[in-house]
Order: sequence, then structure tokens, then C-alpha cells
Amino acid sequence: QPVSFEIPGEYPAVIVAEKDGIFFSSAACPDKDCLRMGKVSRRGEAAVCLPARLVVRIEGEREEGLDGMTG
Repeated sequence: QPVSFEIPGEYPAVIVAEKDGIFFSSAACPDKDCLRMGKVSRRGEAAVCLPARLVVRIEGEREEGLDGMTG
């Protein structure tokens, strides 16, 4: 089940955390780049809104899934 976090401030934003990643669902910043970033889901990735000075980074011990495959 998704969990939403409402972030107040000069540029309010809403960040949604789902089982498969996180993303900005709304933002009051002028450029809206954070909304265009889409969902981030791998360890070390971050969702960022520079005008609001918000950074949400994926951290953890394990990384599941494939990073790439060659054949």
C-alpha cells in the first residue's frame, strides 16, 4: 500500500513511497523537474527537488533484481 508524505515549506511537495520505489506526486516548485524524474527504485538513487531543497535517497543492505544482462 502506498504511503504519502506531505512536505511543507516554501515549495510544498508530496512524496509517495511504494513497494517498488519512490516519486514526487506533486510539487509547487517553479520548474517541476522533480515530477519529471519519475520513480526511483534502486539503492543509491535519489529523488530531488532543488528549489525545495528536498532529497530522498534509497538506502539499504540488499539490492534485488538485475542491474543488467548480457548474452
